[in-house]
Amino acid sequence: MLLALLLAASPAAKLNTEGFRLYQQQHYAEALSKFVAAVRADESHALSHYNLAATLGLLRGQGKICEYDAYQSTILEHLETAVRLDERRRARMKVDKDFDSVRDTLRYQLLAGLSPAREKDVVPIVVAVTWTLPAVGAYGNPLTLDFSVGGTFALKLMQLTDDGPRIEVVKGRWTAKGFQLTLDFEQAVEGQRRAVGQLTPEGHLVFEKWDLSDSRSDCDA
Repeated sequence: MLLALLLAASPAAKLNTEGFRLYQQQHYAEALSKFVAAVRADESHALSHYNLAATLGLLRGQGKICEYDAYQSTILEHLETAVRLDERRRARMKVDKDFDSVRDTLRYQLLAGLSPAREKDVVPIVVAVTWTLPAVGAYGNPLTLDFSVGGTFALKLMQLTDDGPRIEVVKGRWTAKGFQLTLDFEQAVEGQRRAVGQLTPEGHLVFEKWDLSDSRSDCDA
């Protein structure tokens, strides 16, 4: 009992409680500062890491990425730490809507228990993740690929024109066999109507011309 009282009275616990009250009042910026302070006070305080990640995830979902540094990597780093310190956080994160803004990343899916090295996880991972080509300059990711459970996909290609970037959307159908994926486009993309690739154990979706990952460009100009 004494240990429990001491833990409850720790600086990190106090700051975390203050932050959670502010979060409940929808004062998210103030709550965030409390959770940051709690983590700094005690790096081993799992709930502070979790609440920091959740608040950043919520702010990211509101489009306030640059304002609060609500980057995917930061959110997932704290979430991973929370789960490592307290396994109960893993089940909680799966139903926590604050993490909707990062569920389409491979890192989140790994934390949820999926693995690109397991054949049975190929389709769930492919569907869950938003796949992109690395960002080019200030315009963000030049290609984005989203799969649906029903066997369709949407490919977004950025075209740079004199009037600025223009997004072209190409749809099609996809199939999976083992780790291999086949895309059939409704119209030709870079001169091809079909692309065949595979999901690698490292979590990349690799085609002849594309090496796609979950790396999203944030704070584009």
